Amino acid sequence: MCGSIRTPRTSTSVTAAKRVVVVGAGLAGLASAIRLAAAGVHVTVIERGTRPGGKMGRREIGPYRWDSGPTIFTLPELFDQLWSAAGATRSDDLTLLPVEPASRTFFADGSVLETSSDLTKLAASFGALDPRDAAGIPAFMRRGEKLWRELDQTFFRKTLSPLSLLAPMSWLAGIRLDAATPYSRRINQTFHDERIRHVMRYKSIYLGSTPQSVPGAFLSIPYIEAKFGTWHPEGGMHEAPLAMERLARRLGVEFRYGTDAIGSVIRDKRISALRIAPRSAQPRTLGTGPAAPNQPGEERIEADAVLFNADIVHANRDLIGEENLGALSRQRFKRITPSSSAYILHLGVKRTFPDLAHHTVWHPENPNDELDRIISSPVPSGDPTLYIQHVAATDLTARLDGRTALYVLTPVPPLKDRRWWEEHRDEYRAATIKRVCERIGLKPEEIEEQADWTPLEFEREQYCHDGSIFALAASFFQSAYFRPANASPDIANAFFAGGGSQPGGGIPLVMLSGYIASRTILKRLGLPLPPSEAGQIF
Repeated sequence: MCGSIRTPRTSTSVTAAKRVVVVGAGLAGLASAIRLAAAGVHVTVIERGTRPGGKMGRREIGPYRWDSGPTIFTLPELFDQLWSAAGATRSDDLTLLPVEPASRTFFADGSVLETSSDLTKLAASFGALDPRDAAGIPAFMRRGEKLWRELDQTFFRKTLSPLSLLAPMSWLAGIRLDAATPYSRRINQTFHDERIRHVMRYKSIYLGSTPQSVPGAFLSIPYIEAKFGTWHPEGGMHEAPLAMERLARRLGVEFRYGTDAIGSVIRDKRISALRIAPRSAQPRTLGTGPAAPNQPGEERIEADAVLFNADIVHANRDLIGEENLGALSRQRFKRITPSSSAYILHLGVKRTFPDLAHHTVWHPENPNDELDRIISSPVPSGDPTLYIQHVAATDLTARLDGRTALYVLTPVPPLKDRRWWEEHRDEYRAATIKRVCERIGLKPEEIEEQADWTPLEFEREQYCHDGSIFALAASFFQSAYFRPANASPDIANAFFAGGGSQPGGGIPLVMLSGYIASRTILKRLGLPLPPSEAGQIF
């Protein structure tokens, strides 16, 4: 059962004539396409891959199936809002399962911390390490709620400009949101036990940044997990973009897979057409500009607006072209600080793990050293944090007959030395497998399938600048007013959605990016805006 679908608004010939091309079928691109189609716009999605999802993909080998990107699903209410905007019901297309405990973390001293959206359980877990932190949970939740309400009513619901800082109200909002207070300082002021502090500080990695550089407003991240829970789409994370694609198709969105965007036809600071071509077996070199004219199979798609759900640097330098950017934009995309990257290892093993949680983390003896250098270090840490996703702990569809698919991740810096990964990949994989075996009692001979994904693949396969998985680190001068806006300052009908644009990276923020971008496009095209959804999640 799919639920009813809102009939796209076609009350005027002007509305019916509008066409938007979306480059990239990631979450933000899909969310934007759905919202635009629900408003009566004709939408075509161009995707170089063979299926939707972008980084939120899937890998399959034999009986094993793994997520290939994000694994932590929070704020399902944003998906509910998206389906509602299309006149449908999310649960008809996508089943979400609660993850409990939300996470289990092991420390080098042998202590363990579990997090939960059940505040009684959370208090017991905190209290076992420091009773003061258990007693401080209500105050933490009150502070987090204030931050979230402010963010959801303002910063997360509209595109921002540095010029807005000239208004006193913007400064007042920044003060209320701890914008100038480092996230690490706010965490240290909120909690007492160093292990709890580290688990909370570590959430800055969700934004691909260090806790010292992330603004204090992101204290809202642990609040969101505690308030709204941690979830898992039944069948795997990739089921979310698959469900979004089905919804989009029911609204009339056209998808063209295996198709590369290779440049734009720009006249008078407007894109008149997007240049596309069949995906080439040879990846493009990023930063070299649009492809030369007359590529094999090249087509041009005319559009009233183009939304780039692609890496923000790639979109500006290779799809719009530096020659079409203003001086400020050219400098910005040469100087950005990329986010952290990740090393992902997929293991198919001939045994089960009844005691392994859905999300499990092992921190090294000096976890702060690794976290503080996750952006600046030229090579990965020799003793990294180890994360394992064990979907079978929650999802019955992932339980195999005596076998288990394990997703392993270690955070690593963005690409600074590509040759390091080319020369040390096998060595790093072997060291990671050894750590996994030591942590969960796995025997090497029980591993029957293995495959990995390094920053090199993020760069070559998904065109991520420097292999960064969140595009830009969420530092003060790359957040809020200073993060690339959802509307291009240089090209009148070019727009952006995804982790590299406002409001930022991670599943909730890219969903909100789709919301902002779609409304910005509708307004620019002179079309009526749907009712605001700001401030409705609490």
